[in-house]
Amino acid sequence: MESQIPPGSDRTRINWTSFMERYFIDLMLDQLHRGNRMGHTFNKQAWTDMSKMFNAKFGTKYDRDALKSHYTSLWKQHNDVKNLLRQNGFSWDDARKMVMANDDVWDAYIKAHPDSELYRTKSLAYFNDLCLIYAYTVADGRYSRSSHDIDLDDDSQGFNLGTGTGVAPASIECVKTDWTPAMDQYFIELLLDQVRKGNPGDRTFSKTAWEEMISLFNTKFHTQHGKRFLKRHYKKLFKYHDDIRSILASEGFFWDEKKQLIVADDGVWDKYIKV
Repeated sequence: MESQIPPGSDRTRINWTSFMERYFIDLMLDQLHRGNRMGHTFNKQAWTDMSKMFNAKFGTKYDRDALKSHYTSLWKQHNDVKNLLRQNGFSWDDARKMVMANDDVWDAYIKAHPDSELYRTKSLAYFNDLCLIYAYTVADGRYSRSSHDIDLDDDSQGFNLGTGTGVAPASIECVKTDWTPAMDQYFIELLLDQVRKGNPGDRTFSKTAWEEMISLFNTKFHTQHGKRFLKRHYKKLFKYHDDIRSILASEGFFWDEKKQLIVADDGVWDKYIKV
């Protein structure tokens, strides 16, 4: 690896490698965690610290503008992908880290927006991290809230600046994950295992239990979710459970164990639904 940039070369231009980009993103996540993002960007001291750490890591002599330029480039990628995902027919493949759509959907969109063609085959490995870094950034790049408004509490899984494996908290998610039956079943098995271990508290589970479950869940499905991802689904399942118990407590309703369905005569259903 080159330890110096050539004399007389532009100190604001970096030939970015994937490892450099990963490290830069981890630096930004760390500064965000420290509360050093104000307005539409980081404060002056944060940029100074990040450039020093970046140069020390890669043996370079780039100035702050080099990092700021790539910050803008990453913001554009993040914004482009978010705009794509707002369109009908587009979805996010979290395993492949790509925007997905049928060919006819892509063709029609690219015809109207030629610049978007690169995202048809481009993988954005750090999109979940960018969702956190650029959260609340509006279309012109301004920031609608300060970094102090962002929740970075118990869902923060830490930032490892040495290995480039920092994981962004999932308290702000750009992309919603569709729960599959396999995910549901595995999550329920995790919950049952925690019950057997005696970890449930009052209507919920301990912090340690949630940490263990999200670690196992992410490993199983190759995701990078935070604890709130599971907690939200836990609340949804809890509501389903309460709704079903309420229905079964009403006259005329029964549980069909074989079909795993609530059954009742049509007249009973019609009367209940009307109310």
